[in-house]
Formats: sequence, structure tokens, C-alpha cells
Amino acid sequence: MHVFSADSASCASFLILLQITDALVAAYILNATLLVSKLDQKLFWKDSSNFDEIFDVDWFISSLSKDVEIIKQLPTKGGKPMSPYSMRVPRKCNAKCYQNRLVPVLNKNIAVQLTKFDYRLSNKLDSNLQKLRCRANYHALKFNDLINEMGKTLVDRMRMKSKHFIALHLRLVAFNLGYLPGGDKPIITESETTLKALEVAKSIVVPGGLISLVVYVGHPGGWLSKTYNNGLSNFRLR
Repeated sequence: MHVFSADSASCASFLILLQITDALVAAYILNATLLVSKLDQKLFWKDSSNFDEIFDVDWFISSLSKDVEIIKQLPTKGGKPMSPYSMRVPRKCNAKCYQNRLVPVLNKNIAVQLTKFDYRLSNKLDSNLQKLRCRANYHALKFNDLINEMGKTLVDRMRMKSKHFIALHLRLVAFNLGYLPGGDKPIITESETTLKALEVAKSIVVPGGLISLVVYVGHPGGWLSKTYNNGLSNFRLR
């Protein structure tokens, strides 16, 4: 048996869904057994949640049993759990890339753990792999009963107060200032509207949240970075 595992982001990020489904597809490509994803608890949010504290792990395993064998913990060897070999693959690695890089390593080490597993699988995949991705994301990944019940309680409370509501829990707002790479370069972000958007972001991000700005200055509108800096000098989070 060859065992494959991948670290996933904490539940604070939508990336957790992408990384778990990508890990499943990678295991399918490699014809390997998948170890239930270990969530990274050392990120900015310091979220201590485990996979089974968020998702219905038994449903995840059973609903995908015809595609990939999934286990909850590593097999033991000599009475001790296997120690996986850690490595990283390039971003947007396609099926052939995984086979060329991982199969020799799996044959040698039996168990392999992929670290920093963000965007490590290409979007350009055969239709059967894309369908597996969708089944994992929209069918196999279900919140556990505790979270479902909590969500129902919150929705019921909001409905008691108003027929119309929206629930926001933003812990991160990211700004990329400049122009869209690969897009129409004359269309750029403007300092006036960006500063207004920052004020809105400040009002809706949760206490202790994060607002990230990346300013691209190497283009004709790069001089606006000075305007950004002047405006941001008085910008403070709560």
C-alpha cells in the first residue's frame, strides 16, 4: 500500500476545500491511499480545528470509496506509526508531473507527505479528474452535525429579527492594487476609490482580522502609490 497525504490550510480559509479536493485527485492519479488531510494549525489564525471537527469524516471516506481508498491514520510498522517522507511539488503540477515526481518516491518510501499544498494541482485536467474534484467538493465534504446544528441556530435567530439578512464573517480582505495581470493594462485601480473600499473593509472585517495590500508600482499608474501611502498614513484598523 502506498500512502499519500497533504497538509491543508486552516478552516479560516476557503483554500481548505481546494486543497482537500486537490489532494484527493492527486491520490487518484497516483493510485495511492489518501490519509485524511492534516489541517495546518500554525498559520496566522492559529486555528486548532482538526478535519473531523469540521467535516463528517466517515461520510467523506464512504462516499469516495469507489474512487480512492481513504484512511484516518497511518499504518503502523513495528508497533509505531509510519514516518512519511516530506516533499513539495511545483505549483499547478499536472497529472504527468505528479506521476513523474511522486511514483518513484512512493515506491521508495511507501508514505509521502506533501507540504505547502496550495495550488499544487493544475486546473487543466481530464474531464474525469475534474468530475472527481466536483464530487469531492460538492458531495463528499459535508459539515459535521455539530456545525450544521450551529448554522441552523444562527439562521433561525437572524430570521426571527428580519426576513432579509446577510451573514458576514470576514477575517481577511485582500487588495491587489495596479492592473490585472494578463488583462487590459490601461485599466488600473484608483487611489480615491481604493481608500473608500479600505474604509468599507475596515468596517466589516472581524476584530483581529487582517487587511492585505499589494501595490504594483512598475506600470504607468505606479506613481499613484505615493497617493496610496499618503492616504494610508491615517488609516487604522479597529
